[in-house]
Amino acid sequence: SNFKLQGFISINNKNHALVKYREKTGVINIDSIGGLNTKLIPLDSYVKEINPQEEELIIMIDNEKYNIKLGKWYILQTKLKFLKTPLLRLLYKKLIIQY
Repeated sequence: SNFKLQGFISINNKNHALVKYREKTGVINIDSIGGLNTKLIPLDSYVKEINPQEEELIIMIDNEKYNIKLGKWYILQTKLKFLKTPLLRLLYKKLIIQY
């Protein structure tokens, strides 16, 4: 388990989510993109919605929507996405299991 939604913060009417990812804790917002402006969500993923009222964070990974609930741990697994030469190219993180 290496991803957890820990809480919410609202600053100037903009919602932020407090998360723990891979031993790092910090704040993400609706503008967060993994690997571009944050290391607190998986590479190439982005925040679609932060909903403190529902205690939920929605992250998009590979055009799939993942609903992250407050206080639950999630496992992130690495898998191959593209082939580089004919066989290997880019590793990325994907949210797969909640427990």
